[in-house]
Amino acid sequence: MARSSALGNFLKGDTKALGTVQIMIGVLHVLFGIVMATSGESNGVYLVLFFCGGLIYISSGALSVAANNNLNKCLVSGALGMNIISTITAGIAVICISKNNPFQLGVHHPFSNIYIILQGLIGVLLVFSILEFIISICVSAFACRAVCGCPQR
Repeated sequence: MARSSALGNFLKGDTKALGTVQIMIGVLHVLFGIVMATSGESNGVYLVLFFCGGLIYISSGALSVAANNNLNKCLVSGALGMNIISTITAGIAVICISKNNPFQLGVHHPFSNIYIILQGLIGVLLVFSILEFIISICVSAFACRAVCGCPQR
């Protein structure tokens, strides 16, 4: 299989749209992290996870869009690497959010308004982390197929 047609497999996955969604998810993670940081009620580990995770999602989305616009092996390989890191980060975020309540400390009354709002934000971030996990796996599969030159089935 020729190199150009192998890299063309990357375009078949509509990675520009997937990369754009990744950027939007990353921006939302960063913005929700800012809201949680200013509330003063959240755990620092989760704030780092939301901020760093958001920046990683933005980077992997930007590389996916750039690889779609300028199709070359280096950009597709970079998108593959960043999407693998994004998959790991999103998996860690899903596990941490699902396993622990990040707002156990600092809230005196479990039915206070701030507690309810932060729990809602955490729920939204959980959904976006699951979506990011799925999108990163899909983009990684398209990039791996393009870089390795594997034929489509």
